[in-house]
This record gives sequence, structure tokens and C-alpha cells, in this order.
Amino acid sequence: NCAEPGAAEAAGEPGDGIAMGPAKPPPPGRVIDLGGPVPGTDPDVLEERVEQVPDEGRFSDQVRDNLEKYPLPGVPQPDLSDWEDWDGEVIMGPDGPQIVVPQDEAREAMWGWVIQIIAGTVGTLAGWTAAALCTASLGPEAVVACGAIQGYVTTFLWVMVSGLLGGQSITDPQLWAASLAGGIVAAVGGAVWGKWLKPWVDANAQPLLRKIGDAVGNAATAFGSSVIRGLQRVRDFVFDVADTIDLEFWKAARRLGYEG
Repeated sequence: NCAEPGAAEAAGEPGDGIAMGPAKPPPPGRVIDLGGPVPGTDPDVLEERVEQVPDEGRFSDQVRDNLEKYPLPGVPQPDLSDWEDWDGEVIMGPDGPQIVVPQDEAREAMWGWVIQIIAGTVGTLAGWTAAALCTASLGPEAVVACGAIQGYVTTFLWVMVSGLLGGQSITDPQLWAASLAGGIVAAVGGAVWGKWLKPWVDANAQPLLRKIGDAVGNAATAFGSSVIRGLQRVRDFVFDVADTIDLEFWKAARRLGYEG
């Protein structure tokens, strides 16, 4: 059973966020968000991501589709054999997107199910935020580049959250940085790498990942203090990955012959 909900500690340096404006109260259920606005994100871009959520199917369907479409290369693949379906409603809160999981989905006695819900919601929110940060620096024309960043960051955070909350030992941040960067570079291809990502990496890749780490560490999950502590461990590991992400982007591009 989970502990009573607790408040997340602030992580990293505070920054000025962008207010999202008035929003309707969330429906009944467990509200999961990233704990506040992420500096540098455009609320209009985030709202576009919310509007793109399919009306049909359950929320877990799009999470699984993302994991299958954007697999991380060179690392153990997630085991989806025990996959549990669950639903959620996406709304725009005052500080950004929120995913509301109905109370009857949050069966705390089934810890594996709870982990899948937290990994799916936090990973999705992190992916949307990564896309918004990418769009802010590259512009709306960089659809392919920012779409790949969104997809692979979502998978990366799903694996981190589900693994660390599930008691797995996840080590070697350089390996995970190589996997994340390698997946993105291979997905976009040489033309997009040369036009969009190559000039973007040095100035933006590490700050983007550190902002994502901060946001995940501050995530409000409504599932209790033990979950919040677990997400703060995820934050610390993401920071370690950020320290080497620039180099791994360049190494991935060289392996694929995208130096030009």
C-alpha cells in the first residue's frame, strides 16, 4: 500500500514560469503534473500537445504505442508482457498539462499497476515538455526533430521511472545518454540532423534534459511520499545523463556519418 500523499521538495534552481491562465477544476481522481511551470516552455505548444491526445481508446494505449515506436537502442527493452490498461483524462491546469487518473484506476494494492500509471503519466508529461522546449529554441518548423525528442524522452522517462520505482538497479548514465541520443539522431536522419539538431545540441541539449529532470523531481503524483522520493532519484539520474548527453549526440552522429 502507498503512503499518504506528501509534498515534493523543490529541486534545482527556481525560475520564472509562464502562467497558463484560468483553467477548469480537475475532475475527481489522482492528479499528476510536473509540479509547476517549466521555464522556457510555451503554453500554446503544450496546449497543442494536449489537444492531440486521441479521444478513442484508453490513455495507456498511447503510452504503449510510444514505447513501441521509440525503443531505446543498446539498453534492456521494457517488458510489456504484464502490461495493464488504464485510463486518464488530460486537462490544462494553471501551470501546464495535468493527467487525471480516475480513482477506480488507482488500485494501490496492485503496486505494479501503480508504477505503470506513474511511469506512463510522468513520462508523457516529460515528453510534451521536451517538445515544447525544443520548439521554443528551434521554432515550429522543426517538427521532425522535436517529435523525435518528444518520443524518445517519453520512453526514456518511462524506463527510468518504472525501473527505479520497481526496485531495479539502473546505473551507467553514459550508456543511457548514448541510448537516448542515438535513438533521436537515427530517427531524424542526416538532413534533419544537419539543419536542426547539429546547431542545437551544444547550447540546448543539456539544459533541456536538466529542466526535464527538475520537472520530474518536482512531479506531484498524489500517490504518496515514497513515490515522490523515487521520482527525485530519477531526477538525480537524469542530471547525470545530462552531463554527458552533448558528447553522445556527436558520437551518434559520427557513427551514422552525419558530421557534415
